[in-house]
Amino acid sequence: MLVNAVLCESCKDLVYSRAEQDIRYCSCGRVGVKGGHKFVTLVNEDAEHVKHRVEVEATERQLIDDWRSCQNVFGVISGK
Repeated sequence: MLVNAVLCESCKDLVYSRAEQDIRYCSCGRVGVKGGHKFVTLVNEDAEHVKHRVEVEATERQLIDDWRSCQNVFGVISGK
């Protein structure tokens, strides 16, 4: 499924929120997003970032279940 994500210009991680209440940060902590996979709301507005649409191999239900269970399989695509 396509999700809205933010690329951190510092660590090159792509970060996206899995559910409306989910807050995810990149590995360096400079970029944070919230609000779910359909919308991107930055937690720290002054961070250097670029918005993207990214294909994630998961359903909406899998993203929400991942957030609820705190498994953290989804939400960050490492730039390393």
